[in-house]
Amino acid sequence: MGRRASIPLVLLFFTTVTLDISAAIAATAANAQADGRAPQNAVVTPTRPTTVAASGQEPKQAAPPSGQVAGPQNGALLLCSLSSPEIRDEFFKLAGGRQAKIVMVVNQVPAGADAGPSAAKAWGVREVTFWRFTDRKSAENQSLLAALARATGVWISGGKPTEYLAPLLDSPAHRELAKLLARGGIIGGESAGAMIQSTFVALPPSAPYAGPALEGLGFARNLVIFPHFNGASGKFPGEFCQRLLTDHPGLAGLALPDGSAVIVRGQSVEVMGKGHVDLMLRAKDGTVSTTTHDSASRFALPEGLQR
Repeated sequence: MGRRASIPLVLLFFTTVTLDISAAIAATAANAQADGRAPQNAVVTPTRPTTVAASGQEPKQAAPPSGQVAGPQNGALLLCSLSSPEIRDEFFKLAGGRQAKIVMVVNQVPAGADAGPSAAKAWGVREVTFWRFTDRKSAENQSLLAALARATGVWISGGKPTEYLAPLLDSPAHRELAKLLARGGIIGGESAGAMIQSTFVALPPSAPYAGPALEGLGFARNLVIFPHFNGASGKFPGEFCQRLLTDHPGLAGLALPDGSAVIVRGQSVEVMGKGHVDLMLRAKDGTVSTTTHDSASRFALPEGLQR
């Protein structure tokens, strides 16, 4: 495949929109079919996970929330349901602009030996490394670990959160991601890539891999991420999110409708994109309140929640 053909292929990375289908890299972006609306009374069950990732490893069930809510103290998270040119450009800007060194975690690596250089040229950054994450060996690959060690930004696309978490958690790659944030870098996450940044990962109730909440990467503590909130896909209906927060004291919920995004640094959240986000908090009496924040606004996460 020639150089000219490789550039549009790598651009599909920013248009992954599903949580449960591994999107193929193709010449144009295509939205995956919705997998149905969730039952109105769906809840997270307290049983062990039944879904095993493709790597053969089992994800870890989430620990009870501690009530301490925060993003990374150094660096930043950029979280969204569905990327856009505006969101993409902000990610590259925060990663260092023309000097950015980017690692893209994608479902399939674009064909062609020059895919990385072609993407770097198209996006106006210094370096792009594509990483197809499949199993524990992927998280221990020395050349990719070296790319993470020099990266200023990492983007994790959509897919199945179970297939990311089982091999990634507590791996050398996980530790490199923590070091990236510690040196002031940025991790971007789209759909499932956003969900797994939390300590507590709620799975869409209607997905084939639905089950109990899982332990995430831990960069957003006790802040559960609900991408595609109340959207046409029905991935995370409002009733499900409220029930989950009621049943798990010590959690805050961040609901991201398609088109919106947030930048999380410590207790600070900046809203961007087209639309709004909802911060969902459980009160002492067990009811859940929702505060809506429009694009270009900022708000603070609660420093501590009663359990």
